[in-house]
Amino acid sequence: MSIYFPDRDDTADGALPRRLPRHWRITAAVLLFAVLELLLSLHLATQHPWLGIDLVASVDGSGVEVAGVATDGPVSGKLHSGDRLLALRGGDRIAFTLRGSDLVEEPDYFNDYADYRAFFARQQRLAELLDDPQLAAQAADGRWQSLPRLPERPLADLPNLFWLQLLFAVAALSAGAVVVAIRPQREAWWYLATSLALSLVCATAAIYSTRELALYGGLFHQLSALNHLGGLLFPACAVAMLWNYPRPLGRPQTAWLFPAAALLIWCLHASQLLVNHDIGFRLQVMIAMAGFCYLAWSQWQRSATYPADRAALKWFLFSWVAGSGLFIVALFLPLMLRLGPLIPQGYLFGLLLPCYLCMPLGLTRYRLFDLDRGWFEAWALFFAACAVLVLDGLLMRLAGHSPETALVFALALTGWLFYPLRRMAWQRRQRERQASRIERYTQASALMLTLAPDTVPIQFWKKLLQTAFAPLQISAAGATVPVLALQDEGNVLALPASPGTESLLLFGAENGRRLFDPDDLKTAETLAGLFVQAMAARDAYTRGAEEERGRLRRELHEDLGARLLNRVHTTSDSDEAASSRAMLEEVRSLIDLLDHREFRLDECINEWQAQFHEQCDSAGIDAHVHAPPSAPAYRLTVVERSFPARILREAVNNALRHSRPTRLSLTLRIDGRYLSWVFEHDGLTHPVAGWRPSRGIRNIDMRVQDLKGSLEWQQPSPDRLRMELRFPLTDGGST
Repeated sequence: MSIYFPDRDDTADGALPRRLPRHWRITAAVLLFAVLELLLSLHLATQHPWLGIDLVASVDGSGVEVAGVATDGPVSGKLHSGDRLLALRGGDRIAFTLRGSDLVEEPDYFNDYADYRAFFARQQRLAELLDDPQLAAQAADGRWQSLPRLPERPLADLPNLFWLQLLFAVAALSAGAVVVAIRPQREAWWYLATSLALSLVCATAAIYSTRELALYGGLFHQLSALNHLGGLLFPACAVAMLWNYPRPLGRPQTAWLFPAAALLIWCLHASQLLVNHDIGFRLQVMIAMAGFCYLAWSQWQRSATYPADRAALKWFLFSWVAGSGLFIVALFLPLMLRLGPLIPQGYLFGLLLPCYLCMPLGLTRYRLFDLDRGWFEAWALFFAACAVLVLDGLLMRLAGHSPETALVFALALTGWLFYPLRRMAWQRRQRERQASRIERYTQASALMLTLAPDTVPIQFWKKLLQTAFAPLQISAAGATVPVLALQDEGNVLALPASPGTESLLLFGAENGRRLFDPDDLKTAETLAGLFVQAMAARDAYTRGAEEERGRLRRELHEDLGARLLNRVHTTSDSDEAASSRAMLEEVRSLIDLLDHREFRLDECINEWQAQFHEQCDSAGIDAHVHAPPSAPAYRLTVVERSFPARILREAVNNALRHSRPTRLSLTLRIDGRYLSWVFEHDGLTHPVAGWRPSRGIRNIDMRVQDLKGSLEWQQPSPDRLRMELRFPLTDGGST
């Protein structure tokens, strides 16, 4: 069956789907557009006359200087490096004075619209002169010299800056296409929109910023307008992307208002209705940046309980803030302060490219648990780059150093300060990051010492994991987990089954504040090993204790029990026989305590009644017992069987020893999972309020505590005593 058309079977003849999914078709179209953009840029960059010289502005701004001459160029041998050209003329022999500003790489460096238009008018005149067959240039000594030229600029003459900007344009488009192909969701489409806008900025700038001298004014103006269109749409589409990512901040359709506003501003700016370039372009980009920061803060607040979203958002914000921040700091702010750009615009694109290409890492959520660990390093490098740019600009502008000297000093100062400061910040971050983990791991390790013989393994294992990782939730995996692994972008830690446990899933480390990471894998692996060793030690201890109890049972039964039984049957003294029988009962109780058998509740009730009747009969006292006719099918532990019998025996003995009762009664009640005893007699001689705890009373209290029950002594009348015992039935220790 076709994966694209479920109702059609194309596999019978091996046919491929007739139509690819929409996001694949758009991806292919974008890649094709990138190729066409590349070819068109090459065409526009080469379709004008070529002199074969590199020109730079003169120091005093009058004329231009020849910085280099191509050895195979048309003017090779006629012009030399260092020559100054003051003017050009054509067949009309009207001189057109050259200015250093004719070589500016970006026309919006002319802030006023009037200067902007005048620049294109000069470019138009220069382009016409370059097309004139009788082109001549005036040297510094006033002589005119004809300049031959070729009709087209060869590809080999295009500078590295052209290829860098064109590479950035193609890379931006390719990144957008790949993200849409991998993750065709709303935020990916907006990322593709930013890619298209950014490629438009880079491709147009590559053409006119690397021109030899001039382009036709109309073409140049159109390229500049398209450059500004991309420059306004890029931040607007980024804001629209952040409106939807990682979680929508409102209706998705609202995001279209941002690029619509950018288009409106561009129309006004292209019509030159917004005062100047600072107001019409650069300020608008900075306003969009401010809006982006506000939405980023909103998304940051919303992602507080979604660690995967926050990790993805970190890389998304770093990419935008680092790239755009470098551009604004090194280009926009200096221009608005009338200082000139710190470094050429083309090289800024080269710095922006790595930052921009980090965005897909967050958008596609590729190994977020590893990306989160590189957050500190990325910001450290960003601030180092900003420091180099700022120092470089200050040294050139304020100290008057050459670009080469300023760059060397900036790199040296940044290096001397960066590495010590980075190390200090890293150590502090690691201390804060590891402190809570070390504390929890220490607590988990100490918890191993509390492992008791009756501990349920799965409950103890969950308690251990809760202590070590503080997850939001621990649940059974449902299926076998073969190996320890991170799942769901680091939101889930999957643990295979350990002895006595099952496969588990841990959700949201540190109460959902962060993702699980590879360090957690190592911690979980260590804890699993310690748990297996602790369980093995517990089992060994249990086996040893059971063997020792068995030996004691045999010794008590075969030695002491046999001797007491022999004394009961051979003595002629009735008091001695009664004492021996009492001691024999105690020995039997001790043997029972050393056994781990379970006993039925109805059997225990019958034993307690028989013991009560036997004690009363031997003392010649009337005994009355009220017990339920039937009992639930509960199972009692040795303690639950033996301790109530001992408490009853001690209570009867105390009544016979310290009082003069004529009647003893015992009432047993079962209330859900609780068993209640009420023992009463009518021979009280000392008020309960005046009792002082005796050894017998203390023994009763300790056994009540072991039963996790309660005991209450009451005096309903001056000569009556009531003891009420209540304790839970654990049904063999299951509750």
